[in-house]
Amino acid sequence: MKHFNHYIIGCFFLLFVVSCSSTDPKAYKVDSEFEPYVQKFFQDAKTYGQNYDSLGLIMRFANLSDNTAGLCYVNRQPITIEIDRTYWNSISGPNETNIKEDLIFHEMGHGFPKRTHINNSLNNGDWKSIMCGDELPNGREPNINYRGFRKDYYIKELFTQTNEEPSWSNYVPNFSEIQENDIIYADAQTPSYWFITIPNEEYSGRIESNQYVFENKTETDLFLPIKFNGLDIRNDFYYEVSARLQSENNNSYFGISIGDTTESSWSIHYSSFNKTKNILIGESSCRQSFVSLYNEGLSETEDNIIALRKKADTLYYYQNGNFYYHNDLIDIPIHGNCFGFTMPAKSTVYINYAKIKSSSESGKKKAFESTDKIRPIPIPKYRTIKYKQ
Repeated sequence: MKHFNHYIIGCFFLLFVVSCSSTDPKAYKVDSEFEPYVQKFFQDAKTYGQNYDSLGLIMRFANLSDNTAGLCYVNRQPITIEIDRTYWNSISGPNETNIKEDLIFHEMGHGFPKRTHINNSLNNGDWKSIMCGDELPNGREPNINYRGFRKDYYIKELFTQTNEEPSWSNYVPNFSEIQENDIIYADAQTPSYWFITIPNEEYSGRIESNQYVFENKTETDLFLPIKFNGLDIRNDFYYEVSARLQSENNNSYFGISIGDTTESSWSIHYSSFNKTKNILIGESSCRQSFVSLYNEGLSETEDNIIALRKKADTLYYYQNGNFYYHNDLIDIPIHGNCFGFTMPAKSTVYINYAKIKSSSESGKKKAFESTDKIRPIPIPKYRTIKYKQ
C-alpha cells in the first residue's frame, strides 16, 4: 500500500478463505484502461523468471472510500484488484504513464509475487521498493521516483527482492573544476531584485535587519520570483539561497523553484522542505511530487542554505553545502527563465541572499523579460492522509 497525494493504495489480506464461488479461479477480466500496464507487468515478470499465465485476475474500477487509490484482495481466487475511478481519472501530465504503472505494479505486486510492504531506504534516501506503504518513518510520503534511470531498478527489485544498491544511490558528483560567474547576487543591499510592497491584506515585502523579508498572509501557496532578466534554465546554472521560514504549521513547505510563469505554459520545478526535515521534489505539471525525502542536515529553526545545480540533462540538489540527490530531465524537461521560491500560505520567509551562477560551458544564454507578478503555485497539496492497511 502506498500513497499518491490524498490517496491510499492498499492491500486487503482477507482473514478467511473464500468458499464456494461461481467465479472461475483462472478467470481474466481487466478493464481496457488497465490492460497495457497489466501486460507489461506480466512481461517484466517473465524477464525475471516469473510466469503468471496460469493465474486469473479481476481488475476493475470502484468508488473506494477513505482516500484509497487501490485495493488488492490477495486471497481471492482469482486475485481481485480495485482501482478508485476518481483518483485514476485525476492522473495527468508528463508523468501520467509512470504514475499509473507504479500504482498497478504495486497492487499486482501484492497479488502475484505476494509482496508485503517494505519501508527501507536506499543510501541516497530513495525508497528501496515500490512496495512501501502503511505508516512510514519520519512522516515521509511514499511517492516513488519511478521514472528515468531509476525505473529499471524498481522493476528488478519488485520481482527479485534484490538487496543490491543501485549505483545511482551512491553517486556523489564533483564540479570543482567548473569555472562560473555570478549572474546575480541578491541581498539586502540590492532591493531592486526583491518585491518591496506597501503592507496590505495579502503580502508584505521589505528589507529588515539586513534581510529580505516576505510575508504571505493569504491561504494560498505562492511562487515568489526574483526580479531580473532571467537566464534560460535549459542552460547550465547554479542557484543558491540562504533563508529561514517562519510558520505555525510544521507541514508548510518552503524552497527554491525554477520554471516558466507564462499562463499558457505554466511549469514550476520545486525542491521544498518543512520544519520536520521532509523534502519534496517535483514538477507542477505532474500529479504529485516525484519523491519524498527526509534529511537530518536541515535546521528546524536556523537559516538553511539550499541549492540546485543543472548540468546537461540532470539536476543536483544540495543543503547546507552537502549534495543529497540528483534527478534526470529526460522525460520531464524544464523550460522558462524564472528563478524564485515556493512560499507556503500564512508564512514569513527571511532571505539572506540568493545567487545564480553560470559558466562559459553553458552555451548560449537566452534572456527573457522576467515577470513581476506573484502567482499561486499550481502544485499538489503537500500533506496528505496517512496510509492504512
